[in-house]
Amino acid sequence: MPRFRYRAVRADGRLVEGMQEAADRDAVLAALRRQGLRPLAVHAGGASALARLRSLFAAPSSADGGQGLSEDDRVLLVRELAALLGAGLPLAESLQAIARQREAPGAAACARVLRDQVARGVTLSQAIGRLGARAFPPFVRGMVRSGEAGGRLSEVLADLADQLEEQRRLRREIRSALTYPTLVLVTAAGAIAILLFAVIPEFAPLFADAGDTLPASARFVLWLSDFLRRLWWTLPLVGGGLWVGLVAWMRVPDNRARLDALVLRVPRFGSLLHRLEAVRFARTLGSLLESGVDLLPALQMAGEALRNRALARRLEESLPAVRRGEGLARSLRDQEFFPPLAQQMLEAGERSGALARMLKHAAAMMEDDARREIQALLSLLVPVVTLLLGIIVALIVGSVMSAILASYDLAL
Repeated sequence: MPRFRYRAVRADGRLVEGMQEAADRDAVLAALRRQGLRPLAVHAGGASALARLRSLFAAPSSADGGQGLSEDDRVLLVRELAALLGAGLPLAESLQAIARQREAPGAAACARVLRDQVARGVTLSQAIGRLGARAFPPFVRGMVRSGEAGGRLSEVLADLADQLEEQRRLRREIRSALTYPTLVLVTAAGAIAILLFAVIPEFAPLFADAGDTLPASARFVLWLSDFLRRLWWTLPLVGGGLWVGLVAWMRVPDNRARLDALVLRVPRFGSLLHRLEAVRFARTLGSLLESGVDLLPALQMAGEALRNRALARRLEESLPAVRRGEGLARSLRDQEFFPPLAQQMLEAGERSGALARMLKHAAAMMEDDARREIQALLSLLVPVVTLLLGIIVALIVGSVMSAILASYDLAL
């Protein structure tokens, strides 16, 4: 029977850890609750060596700026901190308890940095801000700061953990959906490489004296095979140089905005990306407003969560109208930021005074639409990729066959 490592909180607020044998994780959770414990984390025998190594490299190195915090560790840290504070433990003791756990070294290292800062009299929101955006997105600090001001830190952290979990779940679904198309692409690319590096060179001596009598397609395939075999090492250099140049070009804000605007105009993919960004913005803004952040600061922090700079600029252009009191819904409608139905929900929420709740409803609705669009796009992507790569293979083989036939005719 598998063994599970667990961490839980007793009724008196004390943290307990241990190992337990059970059929599955749900059985461990049920057993802990029967004992009057509040489960924080349950892991099958502890983290794998690969996960430990990844988390160690992702752990923050100092309070002034971290190397980054993995998505899993971030969710774990926020959720455990919310549970411990909700159980009545002081902030410093809660961070110390998380720092002692061994299943997620990255979260433990981050908790140690936060604990050291809190022990010096720094607030949690200030400590999170010092870690930098690679450890926590900017809106996290705003939500934590609002929770501290309103005395609702544990509730705000629990809501934040739910939001981070939703973002992680959506990313995992997208990665999982891309697994099969990626496998098809890699397999086909491998087949093409075998043809160019191993098969075509075997036929090259047969056409050495044919010269210009060979079809143009056959001459191109033979040249490409010879080039790749002799100068394949130039490809990483050229690719690396292009990548470095692209990164440098994109660091200019105007260039990045132009490229992001171009991406949004790509059929189907652009609309899907726009919807995903709208989901992130609506959920972040709803959480910030719900935790007590004022509208204008919340808009600015939610805008920092956007990755597409073209959409971020649209949001920035709407801020003056919000400052003039024209209303968020009207300002965003002029920028065509949300799909029509989500825009109507936003307007209804603003009229009824339930803007935060309607933003979260709109985010959930747009996320469901995005999931369906992703499935539809992938159902189209797989056969298209397969067809295109099949055509490439057929062209290579056809070029060789045409060369063979041309050589045969020449011999006759």
